[in-house]
Amino acid sequence: MEKPYYIRNHNIFTSGNGLSYPAGGSTNIYIEDADGNAVYNFELIDKIYDNYIKNNCIPIIELDFMPLDLVPDSNNLTSDWQMGRDVGREMYELNKWKLPPKDYKKWQELIEIFANHLYKRYGEQVQNWYFEVWNEPNLTNYWLGSIEEYCKLYDYSVEAIKRVNKNFQIGGPSTSDNGMEFLRKFLEHVTSGRNYVTNKIGTAIDFISFHTKGNIDVIFYQHPKT
Repeated sequence: MEKPYYIRNHNIFTSGNGLSYPAGGSTNIYIEDADGNAVYNFELIDKIYDNYIKNNCIPIIELDFMPLDLVPDSNNLTSDWQMGRDVGREMYELNKWKLPPKDYKKWQELIEIFANHLYKRYGEQVQNWYFEVWNEPNLTNYWLGSIEEYCKLYDYSVEAIKRVNKNFQIGGPSTSDNGMEFLRKFLEHVTSGRNYVTNKIGTAIDFISFHTKGNIDVIFYQHPKT
């Protein structure tokens, strides 16, 4: 039997028109109604992961990018940076998807509901998948928050994932090759920093990921299971 491929995709939470291109796309999983209540849509996400499983692949799930309705209300961001072909440019694309959430509890709820949906749909095999918080947060190409805001995002994401199943594997920070200082500060946070959710010291981490461009795409250090 052939060994499965691991597949890692961007934009699982991104808002947009539902079209895609290499390294870009959107699913519209999360919108808020007029009263600010979350409304979830898994139609496109189910098609993505159904396809992976059908073809004997194991997902590495980036928990990103920020849905439009979780973006902070006030900002004056502009950008001329584009990636891939234009599939319908929107104001949201002008860097807003790179921002921390306006409400970390709502972000936590999104992650928990998303992970619960995967667990119900795909069962125990999800314990072999990887949940990775964001992509290359040391670069302004992908993250416009601070290192502290990233660590806060990570803590809330861990809390959500472990509520669904304590054996689900979550880690990060998926930094680029020039992100060693960011990685160092992140590791200090998860080992000896104050957890933004529990107020205790440290945060669970099941693997450490970083990119080495021009060599191998993603490297993991994973704690051995006991």
